[in-house]
Amino acid sequence: MNLLHRIQILILVSIVTISCSYYDNFLFIKTLKKAIEHKKNERYTEALSEISRAIKLSPTSTKALVLRGIFIMILKCMIKPWKILLQQKKLDNKSVSVNFYKGITYYALEKLDSSVEAYNKAIQIKGSDTLYLEMNPEGLESELLGNDINMDVIRYYRGLSYYQRKEDIKALTDFLFCVNHNFNLGNSLFYSGAIYLSLGQNSRGCQFLYKALSLGAEDAKGYLEKYCK
Repeated sequence: MNLLHRIQILILVSIVTISCSYYDNFLFIKTLKKAIEHKKNERYTEALSEISRAIKLSPTSTKALVLRGIFIMILKCMIKPWKILLQQKKLDNKSVSVNFYKGITYYALEKLDSSVEAYNKAIQIKGSDTLYLEMNPEGLESELLGNDINMDVIRYYRGLSYYQRKEDIKALTDFLFCVNHNFNLGNSLFYSGAIYLSLGQNSRGCQFLYKALSLGAEDAKGYLEKYCK
């Protein structure tokens, strides 16, 4: 094979590779739009299916990963009752758990400023208290409102809101808090690692991502393949 033929083959391979990349990107955007359309119509099972397909096409898409988390929370019935309760005046705004679940609900509704505000309120109320019993507005113990919410739980979910708002340093601070407290360790390591990569700290980011994958955080795999070869 002479030099000219080799060059022609290399050019052909490059064209095919670029074409495939553009086609995958086209499919990703199309699939993401389908998921968002299902979300608007509250068809969350279909939305989750589409977003899972989108993640396979682009494993390091922050938008897709965040949306998948939102759909899963909604399908686990963490959201709908609170979406209704947000409209009620009786909610005790001095309650840690009320503000925490308000934060989750606002996050699912993609009202990120309100979400962070609610988490901050929960953290402020909680202060240094470690255990107490909350009551619902009727003064009766409630399975949902009667349990203390640990600080690492609040910080993890606030980290997700910061992450979606692209406030990487604030998000990283929350996720590292969770890592240090061994809360949701795989995912906390994953988000910390992804943020370190975005900050240009690849060595530390890859270290966190390898640990995350070893703990079952499969989303780390796409980042490792792309950034940690």
